[in-house]
Amino acid sequence: MSEDRGTALAPGRRSLSLAAPRWSAAAWSAIALTAASIALSCWWLAEDRGIPGMEPGTILTDALATHATLARGDLLGPLSEVAIHPPLVRVVGAIGMLIGGVNVTAPVIAEVLVFMPLLALGCYRAGALVGGPRAGALATAFALGTPLMVESFHVLMLDAPEAALVAVSAWLVLASDRFSDERRSLLAGLAVGLALLAKQQSALCLAGLVVVVILRGHGWRNRRGILRFALGALVVAGPWYAIHLHHLGVNEALVGTSVPGTDPPTLSLTNLGWYVWAALNGELLAPLFVLAAIGIATATVRTLRGRAGPWVPELLCGMLLAWIALLATPIHVVRYQLPLIVYLAVLGTIWIVKLGPLGRSVAVASLALALAASVLGSTFGVGGEVRVPLVRRLPTDRTVLGVAPTDQIVLYSNRVFQLSGPRRGDDFLALLRALHRRGIEQVTWLPWQQELYDFNHYGIDVMIAMAGMGTLPSFDPQHMPPGTALLLRDGTHRSPPCVRLAGGHAVWVVIGGARTDATPAFCPTRGGA
Repeated sequence: MSEDRGTALAPGRRSLSLAAPRWSAAAWSAIALTAASIALSCWWLAEDRGIPGMEPGTILTDALATHATLARGDLLGPLSEVAIHPPLVRVVGAIGMLIGGVNVTAPVIAEVLVFMPLLALGCYRAGALVGGPRAGALATAFALGTPLMVESFHVLMLDAPEAALVAVSAWLVLASDRFSDERRSLLAGLAVGLALLAKQQSALCLAGLVVVVILRGHGWRNRRGILRFALGALVVAGPWYAIHLHHLGVNEALVGTSVPGTDPPTLSLTNLGWYVWAALNGELLAPLFVLAAIGIATATVRTLRGRAGPWVPELLCGMLLAWIALLATPIHVVRYQLPLIVYLAVLGTIWIVKLGPLGRSVAVASLALALAASVLGSTFGVGGEVRVPLVRRLPTDRTVLGVAPTDQIVLYSNRVFQLSGPRRGDDFLALLRALHRRGIEQVTWLPWQQELYDFNHYGIDVMIAMAGMGTLPSFDPQHMPPGTALLLRDGTHRSPPCVRLAGGHAVWVVIGGARTDATPAFCPTRGGA
């Protein structure tokens, strides 16, 4: 991860040394932080027993379909599969299931192992280009420890992988030296192509940076490098976009229109401040937000005075243009801003290394405390919420729906968006597989019993499919078809429940056929009724 290089070998000589590479202490600290983050994520996934939420359930469903395609030996099949988003993340998840089995954990571990190191690499190298190895290490810590980023690596979602590839792309665009280095220009194009295969919105996060790099310092003169950059992106992402050009207008934003607060008027103060509140109360929380704000303000002042360091104006303008592009989109969700983390992490930490010894120590300690609090809340779910209310009576918090509150300042939270501590309920997938072994071919449940995360149809449906069964879409609860199992949440049966979910909800199973309120519950994991 460092710019450091070992001593060149004399011609004709080969080294048989197994010594560790000569990387700086800052590079090794970034590697250690990345390894620790991967280990914590894997621990979390091993402990969690919850049902996937709405968005993760949707991505898991796509990954399961891609798994079936790859298992048939159709390696090009994912290019033609119809889905809302490009195939990269679901392909990674599908490969995870080919290796680790068809379950919820394997695809997320694959996501962590592939994209978390890429996020660290991109942030480290971008920070090192701007402020040296120490700045790179601090930027890595900032990105990996951001509360929303920690939570995003608990589930199979697109935003954390997109953030990782945007970070790598931003680093390579800067490292191309305004596209004068043709080899790095090609690598930057390939990275951008991969980012576009993770999620379409990555174009909004990178376009401004690329334009500013070309316009400043006569970068537009490096036509060969720009051409290689464009060809690299086109070769990687072009085939999928060419195949799916006819339905690129369909996106997940259509799902979010039912959530109040996600679609403010474009020309309004509410829209202008939407993602500022999202960063403060939904992505970073107040301690990290303050550090990022200091860094952005410092970089802005230095840029206006003509005293900014290398690439600082490009990062500032790239972030600003990306932010404007997000504001112009019709639907806003907290996690849509996550791919801007490379800008926030680098600009939010490079000012620290420029301080004197005492100031630097205080700032690093503040960053460490903020990151420790983030890990406690977002990984272990410790405590509740510490907030400063800005009004007397606070309305219902809709952060879980992707809307950050604007009537408070959140200092600490054990859940900023989706999942914090692992959910230690019973194994719901094991119950479904036991039902399948008993001859059950389809499962159904009562729609009015669903909840957003603990018991929702997106997560239940994909786990039913993982167990090798189908979902019965509509039915008469009193006369279910034979070979059908009905899941009842929080029922009143005399027998103990088959599983008790992490949220405390109990689930019973009733086998198909004529059903009355006195029909006994069936539990294959206990051996019978």
